Parts: sequence; structure tokens; C-alpha cells
Amino acid sequence: MLKNKTMAIFLLILCMMFASCGGDKTDDTLMSEDLIVPEEANYETVQVTKGEYSKSAQGSASLAFPIWAELSWKGGEARLEEVLVKNGQSVKKGDVLAVFEVEVSTAEKAELELQLQRKKEAFVEGKTERLAAIKEAKANISTLSSYQLKIAQLDLEKMEVSYDLYVYQTEREIASLQERLDTMKEEMRDNTMVAPFDGIVKSVASYHVGDKVNAGEVIVSMYSEEVFGLRVSDAGNKLRYGMEVTIETGRKNEKKYYTGVVVAAPNIMTSTMSQSDAYIRINENVSPGDFQNSIVFYANTEYLEDVLVVDRKATGREDGNLYVNILEDGAVKKRYVAQGLTNTEVTWIVDGLSEGQTLIVE
Repeated sequence: MLKNKTMAIFLLILCMMFASCGGDKTDDTLMSEDLIVPEEANYETVQVTKGEYSKSAQGSASLAFPIWAELSWKGGEARLEEVLVKNGQSVKKGDVLAVFEVEVSTAEKAELELQLQRKKEAFVEGKTERLAAIKEAKANISTLSSYQLKIAQLDLEKMEVSYDLYVYQTEREIASLQERLDTMKEEMRDNTMVAPFDGIVKSVASYHVGDKVNAGEVIVSMYSEEVFGLRVSDAGNKLRYGMEVTIETGRKNEKKYYTGVVVAAPNIMTSTMSQSDAYIRINENVSPGDFQNSIVFYANTEYLEDVLVVDRKATGREDGNLYVNILEDGAVKKRYVAQGLTNTEVTWIVDGLSEGQTLIVE
């Protein structure tokens, strides 16, 4: 009996509640309409817009000089007598950089000179003897009979041919000896290394006076400041050929800015060049002295115009797929979208959204 009374009381109270809800007058203090209207809720939202998408890169750069020379001793064995330059020194074309003592034996030179002199003296005597014999043979021909005359004439012709051959061979031997002697003397005179162009000495080999120097060993390296650019080491795939860049240099409160263009990038380098370096040509007429402080480059590595972009904070990922929450017609709708490129601030949306849509920032 008690259980039936309790159920009756519960049903009566429930009926009273429904009756009060069905009346014309409502109690505004029970629930605010603001709390049930999604578009008026306290959401942080952003708009899908059309605009520009960019991704930038920056890094350090250094001066690069394409006109370069590594100078070595070209002659035979020699010893270093004197080095006249040091690292960082400016030189002019033709300036003497180093002096060498050519290791040509004085005795060898004297012996060659004596050999040449004796050869010339023997040549004079040899010609005199042969010409005298030919003269005598010609004089005897007039006293001979017809048969002996023919034999004497043949012998005379042989003597004249032998003389011509002797002169030809001996003159060639003398010329060869003279050439060897001239080369030896030239080597002794040409004992300096000179600058091939105006430039700056980059390095000097660590030789001491009197050290033996072999042909081909680099003694001095230098470069020209007439043409220069910037080198970006370890460029990777950040820079591409033809890309425009901004260059920053100078002290903290005295920054200077220039523009440039990438003229060589890793993907077009030859096998003889570094595969990780890129080179920048500076557009303005400047000198290397304008880049004495640190050098920084800035470039847009990716750039798009007239594309849909959204704030990255309005995107999320689920199972590797990108999604957004769209606030539309008073309701929140979850939608998966196709993502393009992205940076730290915005994401380019390839498909799934339209310009002007409102997204909820998570």
C-alpha cells in the first residue's frame, strides 16, 4: 500500500512540472538562450581566406672569390731563397712573391760550355781540312788522263758530299749544345715567382729558407677581389637557381641590406664543386669591404598566390589526416581537408574548404 502511495505522489509532481512548462509565461532565470546558441558561444574563430602562402629560410653566408690561383715552382729542383709576401697582403700583377735558388751545378754548366767551345773549334778545323783536300783534288784533275779523270771526278764528288754531311751534322750538334746551355742559363735567371693578377695573398706554404722545393708544389695561393659573391655552405635544398634573396650585414645598430640572386645551387653543381654549397650574386655595386661583419641571407623558399590559407591553430590531426571544425548554420561540423604546404603560422588548404568559412580554433 505504501509503495502505491509513493508512486502516485511522484506522478502528481511530474504532472505539475509539465503543466508549468506548457504555460505562456517562462522563467528567464532558469536557462539563458545564450548558452544554447552555438554561434554566440565563447569560441575563438578564424576565417578561411584567400591570399599568399610563403615559407622562408635564412642562414649565414661568406665571401667567395671565383678568380683564384695556386702558384707552384715550374722549373727543376730548387731551394727556397726568400718569401716576400704574407697572408692577407695585397699584391699587383707582376710583383715578386718568392725567390728560389735553382740547383744547377756550376761544374755542369762549365763542362757544357767547354764541350760547346771544343765542338766549335773542332768544326772549324774539320771544315778547313776537308776544304783543303777538295781543293787539292780539283787541282790534280787537270793532270789526269781520260780514264783516271773519271775516277778522280767521282772521288771529288764523294768528298764534297761528305763535307756537306759533316757540316750539317756538326752544326746540329752545336745547336743542341747551345740550346741546353741557354736553357740552363735561363733557369738560373728565372728564379722568381710573380703574381699573375692584382689580388690578395690567401696562403703561403710553411717552407723555411733553404728548404728543397719540387716542381708542382704550391708555394703561394691568391685570389682577385675584382669579382666576388657569397657562398652559402650546407645549403641543402633550401636555395634554388634564380631565387631572389635579401642579404643582411653590418653591426647590430648599423645593419645594411642588399638584394641578390642565386647563381649556383647544389642541384646544378658539377662533380668538381661542393654538392652542398650555393652561390649568390649581389645585385648592387659593392666591394668586399662592405661585408666585414657577419653575413645573413633571407629567402622565400616556397611562395604561392591566390590560395586558401587558414591559421594552423584551427587545424588538427586524427589518424594522420588533417581536419578542421567549421562553425556553420549554428552548428559545429568536423571536416577532413586536403593539406598543401604549411609553415609555422598558416596552412595551405588544397581541397575541402571555401573562402569565407568560419573555423573554430582548438
